[in-house]
Amino acid sequence: MIQFFFALGGMVFGLSCLNHFESNTPFRGLYFVEKLVRRLIRILPVYGFVIFYHATWYKRVKRGPLEFKFYDYCSEHWWTNVLFINNYVLPTKPCLQYGWYLGADLHLFLISSLLLMLVWRFPRTKQTVAAIMAFVALAVPAFVIYTNSTAATMTFDMRHALAELRTYEHFIKYYLPSHTNVSGYFFGVIAAMTYKGVVAGEYQHRVQTVLQRAFATCTIALVGLNAFTMVLPSLDSNPNWSIFLAVYGSLLKGSWGLSYGVLFLVLGLKRKSLLVDFLSHPLMHCLAKLSYCIYIAQYSVIYGVYTNFPIPLMYGTFNLPLFYSRSSALFCFTWL
Repeated sequence: MIQFFFALGGMVFGLSCLNHFESNTPFRGLYFVEKLVRRLIRILPVYGFVIFYHATWYKRVKRGPLEFKFYDYCSEHWWTNVLFINNYVLPTKPCLQYGWYLGADLHLFLISSLLLMLVWRFPRTKQTVAAIMAFVALAVPAFVIYTNSTAATMTFDMRHALAELRTYEHFIKYYLPSHTNVSGYFFGVIAAMTYKGVVAGEYQHRVQTVLQRAFATCTIALVGLNAFTMVLPSLDSNPNWSIFLAVYGSLLKGSWGLSYGVLFLVLGLKRKSLLVDFLSHPLMHCLAKLSYCIYIAQYSVIYGVYTNFPIPLMYGTFNLPLFYSRSSALFCFTWL
């Protein structure tokens, strides 16, 4: 699911830059510096407030038998988040563990800025840059899996508690780093390039059917690759399968980003669609602007609820609705 947000971020950023390039504005490297500054202005105020809360008041709300599983290191390692290096530096003792995404997203934003700067300065390199991005998107994850002898994808160890995930080797070496998540972001940028090329050439009618078939093919491949995870436990311990697992893991991660990119193209080029109309509604625009704050604040509420349960939480038909209703009520209260 996380690849959806990387792909979406890559496409939005790509479209924003390409639209600016087409306005016949002279090349200016400071354009990307300004975009970086605006991004930091949007991110840091709320991010800093939540970090401050976890470094100070959060320790006072923890009560109950589950509090040890939600220990936060914000009072010691807050600076890794502020510098957006928390997915590389001290990842086993994180401040706001879910904040790793912001670091990875910023790193991919910077890398893509350099590549799009090249496209802006030398427009003829667009196809070459897109090809390089596609190659890197598939090669880097495979290289990491092979050289680190790590699993091809996250296994059922995901069911472990949060504190154990922090020391889970695959989570640290393959899930958190920015360079292993390039596929989603890069395929999003490539989708933006494709979209602008189709619109500029007025090929919408011709490519719509092709894109729909491509999306169907990507979906089938995605389902097949994910279904193959059922046999992974029998292969992970066999060194003879290391190259195969590296290629498989890369294709699995890349298929998510590619599928999302093709889906965005299908929806973006479709003239009439109930889904597109729904997503384009002003209410959805408002919710989209609030989504970042919700993302940053939600775990503080969830942590507070979990750590204040006086008895171990048992999942069942009664306790689950009770838990989520309580979480929702507390979350809404935090917005009042």
